[in-house]
Amino acid sequence: MSNILNPIIKSLALCALLCGCTLPPPLDVISITKTVIDLTLMAKDKPTTTDMMLSKITGKKCRTINIIKKDTMCTEDTKNNDPKRYKTRDN
Repeated sequence: MSNILNPIIKSLALCALLCGCTLPPPLDVISITKTVIDLTLMAKDKPTTTDMMLSKITGKKCRTINIIKKDTMCTEDTKNNDPKRYKTRDN
């Protein structure tokens, strides 16, 4: 178990040291927290917080990791293709 945690602890320490000089402390804490959450989600093969926001904005299923895989970043999300969703009061 310590063999797995050792590189993770070193990576987090390096990130904390490097990020500490670029952002004000409150933003630095938020940035590091977001990074840790995103790394945890990526390890579980789930969408990151960025993926979730892109999906909400575009109405598609977005995964930024697809760029590395040379795949389309956003694809049509079949479960969110409800035509009633886009109706306005005028319709």
